[in-house]
Amino acid sequence: MPTVVIKIKRREPPAPKSLDKDFMWLCRSLGLVSLRDKSATTTRVFKAIVIATKKFGGITIPQLTQALGLSRTTVIHHLEEIWDTGLIVKEGMRFRLRRYNLASTIEEIRQDLNRIFDRIEKIADDIDKEMGLPRR
Repeated sequence: MPTVVIKIKRREPPAPKSLDKDFMWLCRSLGLVSLRDKSATTTRVFKAIVIATKKFGGITIPQLTQALGLSRTTVIHHLEEIWDTGLIVKEGMRFRLRRYNLASTIEEIRQDLNRIFDRIEKIADDIDKEMGLPRR
């Protein structure tokens, strides 16, 4: 199983509702926006992938560089950040959203996390038993 790094940040949803603000909120909540990313490049790359998933079934690195006016190195750097979260997959040369919409993608990641926490809890329980730690 590949390593997936997910940061969850509790943030208040934007008001009033706005597609751009909601998208930025989603990316910030998932830890995709760092303090160094002043122009929200990761969010721009991720949004382009989501749009391309709907329209074309995915997008290539050259298409991302052209569409966003970014260097190949910059696109690859931000793709790796998004890839590490498990939000996107690569099929051939194309990157696309893991599922065909954001809600299904988030739900699948939630299921992954539940399986991971089940394993962690099982091992923690084994450790507790071996160490004689009380269970409340």
